[in-house]
Amino acid sequence: MNAWLYQMNTKKWTPEEYQDEVAEGEEICWPTKKITNPGGEDLKPGDLVIFFFTRTSTKFSGLYGWAEITDVKRKKRGNRFSFQALPPSDILKRDPIHNDIIHKVQDRVRRKMFQGTMWPIATKDFNILKHQIRKHES
Repeated sequence: MNAWLYQMNTKKWTPEEYQDEVAEGEEICWPTKKITNPGGEDLKPGDLVIFFFTRTSTKFSGLYGWAEITDVKRKKRGNRFSFQALPPSDILKRDPIHNDIIHKVQDRVRRKMFQGTMWPIATKDFNILKHQIRKHES
């Protein structure tokens, strides 16, 4: 299992739309254009994905939820992936995590390649994000 960081684009998807349309347990399908992965790992069912808005894209930046990827469809004009949001995503989407720890991990994962949609998360960074999610949940 791999973990991925998915950068949401406020020009196409606002925090309010995310809050209204994503719910725990529902199957949702989204596009993903640029998967930035120098290591060559590929997106696949069973992987986890963490959704975030950047500080530069909205004043409501932060980590908004996480999900398990259930399907991946590759096409010439862009890829699509289906996912099922996991708890505590319903809490996170209303009260996103935005602290220095989250922002530092996001920046480290994106490796100064800030234009993209999806990046693989190293185990160490995933564990930091997971700890922040669990801490925020309680």
